[in-house]
Amino acid sequence: MESTRFIFTTRIVLSRPGEVLLLKRRKSHGKGYSMPGGTVERGESILKATVRECKEEIGITVYPQDLQLIHVQRHYKGKNREELVYFYKAERYTGELFVRERQKFKKVKWKPLAKLPRKLSGYIRHAMREWQKDRAFSEYFEKDRPEDNQEQPGFATVIKQQLDTLAASTDDTDEPSPLNRNTDNAHNGHVSDATTVAGSTIPLGGGS
Repeated sequence: MESTRFIFTTRIVLSRPGEVLLLKRRKSHGKGYSMPGGTVERGESILKATVRECKEEIGITVYPQDLQLIHVQRHYKGKNREELVYFYKAERYTGELFVRERQKFKKVKWKPLAKLPRKLSGYIRHAMREWQKDRAFSEYFEKDRPEDNQEQPGFATVIKQQLDTLAASTDDTDEPSPLNRNTDNAHNGHVSDATTVAGSTIPLGGGS
């Protein structure tokens, strides 16, 4: 059986009391709302990708020590496209917020976390809901498989163990591990505040 392979992506949850920052997309790029972030380049750490995407998309500087990894999501977009999405929270930044990629986005907008826009990307809404339930990991399947958008602790535990194994292999680096190893499973506790997982794909085993 062929192993599942992921593209690594990152999203920044820029927050202030009761609100998060969203980007309003142009019609040519799907309309609705999204969060700053993008694809991790080959050989780039996820933490550095998050810092880079903030600068490229909304013109601000965030520092690695101010980023807290709050959630990891398996995002199934179709048979040949799956992403492992890392959500980082930040409350401090320098610079002025503005849209740098005008061809993709119309504006930046602070929105209440308790009342997110109806047209927010489904996988982001799902991740925010799971994060508020103190769950470190979730899975999101696109609309062709809505029945799978539920807790799957067997798979979550497997991927959590494999991510921790990867983190252990990089313990001699200067960057912290991707997830808090003290959590008993992928749905309990909180995640730690930084990560590095090199490369662009990760093979996974099956889960129950």
